[in-house]
Amino acid sequence: MTLITDLRCDGDTKESLWKIDNMNHIGPTYFGDKDRSKRHFMKIVFDTVPTNNDEVKVKVALLYLLSNVMLTNSPSMQLPKFYIDLVDDLELFNKNPWGKLLWDETRDQMEVGQGRETL
Repeated sequence: MTLITDLRCDGDTKESLWKIDNMNHIGPTYFGDKDRSKRHFMKIVFDTVPTNNDEVKVKVALLYLLSNVMLTNSPSMQLPKFYIDLVDDLELFNKNPWGKLLWDETRDQMEVGQGRETL
């Protein structure tokens, strides 16, 4: 997975272990104070984000990529606030073990599709 995607595959994906301090710009500004944001709302924000701030555009684009491509393709997908807060610190965002998270998510979706408990 790492060779193909260049995403980190090591580390713990437990949200409680990731310290996110003072990350409150993107969330309240564009998504409100919700615990989760729906996939279709990510598209609305992505389409309407102001074009005068490149950093904000990149952060919203990363959230759009997560919610519409990487995590699931389910229309009912809701992006947890953790990721919205995490994207405020791009260095911390890039340190997240996305490869492990995506592998686990893919495996879980395959198990559901196969009607099995384990693969």
